[in-house]
Amino acid sequence: MVSVIERRKLARSKDPAGSVSRHAQQRVDERVRDVMARRDAAQRRDSHADQPGPARRLASSRPVTRDA
Repeated sequence: MVSVIERRKLARSKDPAGSVSRHAQQRVDERVRDVMARRDAAQRRDSHADQPGPARRLASSRPVTRDA
């Protein structure tokens, strides 16, 4: 018969608590990269929308002469 202590050892996972498979971690990493890329793109898009367009140049102080 197996002792209580041995049963507990057998019931435990080989990996420490909180660990995930390599494949699962790769999926999480890919998802995080995707979300961060979308967030960066949206932030760039929104920051350009908030800024005014290029400043128009003021008319120069020199008078314009027309050749007839």
